[in-house]
Amino acid sequence: MIMNNICLLKKLRKNILALCSLLIMVLALCACGKSEEDEYTGEDVAITSSWSFTQLESGGEVSKREDFKRVDESDLPVFTCSDGTNCEFKINGQGHKGVISEENGQYNIEFDDTEATMTGVIKGNKLTLENNKKSFKVTFVSE
Repeated sequence: MIMNNICLLKKLRKNILALCSLLIMVLALCACGKSEEDEYTGEDVAITSSWSFTQLESGGEVSKREDFKRVDESDLPVFTCSDGTNCEFKINGQGHKGVISEENGQYNIEFDDTEATMTGVIKGNKLTLENNKKSFKVTFVSE
């Protein structure tokens, strides 16, 4: 009977070891996963593309375009740049004209009517603009 218990303990120990090994392998595979940003390998679109608003992040909360169903279309954020230098950013129906400079893939925007500035980054077909106070981010996709 003692020998029987010893054999059962050895089998149980092997099963626990096998289960732990399996769990470690699964966790290792999860750690090797790619994020959505890592998947894009194509070229970035130009800053002069036509941009469509997709989401606004402010105060840690993300609001997507669908969340603005009751908002007049003219109040949604808009970004335009026709010549690569001069741009306009509209939010809440107010337009702010600015000048863009580009350095190492980052766009810096200085506005004519305010001391606020924004930085922009294009990854693939997405443009993300963030104000200098880091209080909000706006994301657009090229049309």
